[in-house]
Amino acid sequence: MQIVIVAVLLPLALGILVMTGLTSLFWLYEAVNTGHAGFLATRWRLSLPQAMVRLLLSSIRSHVLAYGLYPLGLFPALHRTEGESERPPVLFVHGLYHNASAWLLFRRWLARDGFTRTKALHYWSFGTDYFTILEKLARAVDALRAAHPGEPVVLVGHSLGGLLIRGYLSSPHCMDGETCKVAAAVTLGAPHGGSRLAALGIGRLARSLLYHGPLIRVLEARDQPPACPVLALTTPLDNFVLPADGSDIALPGWTLEAGAPVCHVGMIHHEPTARRTAQFLAGAVSSLPATSLP
Repeated sequence: MQIVIVAVLLPLALGILVMTGLTSLFWLYEAVNTGHAGFLATRWRLSLPQAMVRLLLSSIRSHVLAYGLYPLGLFPALHRTEGESERPPVLFVHGLYHNASAWLLFRRWLARDGFTRTKALHYWSFGTDYFTILEKLARAVDALRAAHPGEPVVLVGHSLGGLLIRGYLSSPHCMDGETCKVAAAVTLGAPHGGSRLAALGIGRLARSLLYHGPLIRVLEARDQPPACPVLALTTPLDNFVLPADGSDIALPGWTLEAGAPVCHVGMIHHEPTARRTAQFLAGAVSSLPATSLP
């Protein structure tokens, strides 16, 4: 039994270390060559060595959590939570290569602020493309609204999930006549400008996320100002969206905000990031007309 455990855990541990090391080195290269190091020093008072240590520790922790929780995402019963709440239901959209387990910690933190009714969308990252998943997201929004008649929903997406939310908010699917189906949305570390790291991705979906690549240009051409408040949270230690401005979005109606210095995956395992998300969503929901609330 011990041999089996070692045979499973050792390759996993090595994989985490290799992934963490490589992506951190890519981040360091971009930070040095794009002036991002200056932002770290002025905004966060972090030297490059300090930032690298924080990035490495955050990345190792987050990958351990991601791999450890991943099997739980294979059980549909764990994709949904219910509870008494005056807050709108939340639809979570995970990122590339992940599954619904991405939100197991995050949704607990949001529940403390009253967002107790949640659903996590699940999709596979292979054998598909961005627009196929976008259609799935549209159906998931409609299904969640049908389960809670008369209520809008709020959307929270990490990485590719955030990019999918961006596409949805600019699509006709987002509107029900003159009414937006979404009360508010938050994207976490979304590659709004794409990422150079996508060139090393496995699968056509991953490779479609190239920095200012064809998909990003298509989305930019389709962009419309959102009909609801939207927050794009970034992290200065994003080791997957490279260069750093790949997380930026300048679309009117969006609020771009630099979040805490954690790694890319770490955003979904970081309680202060969840609290900021809940704060933004609560503020947006408080401005809804009374007829939109249960």
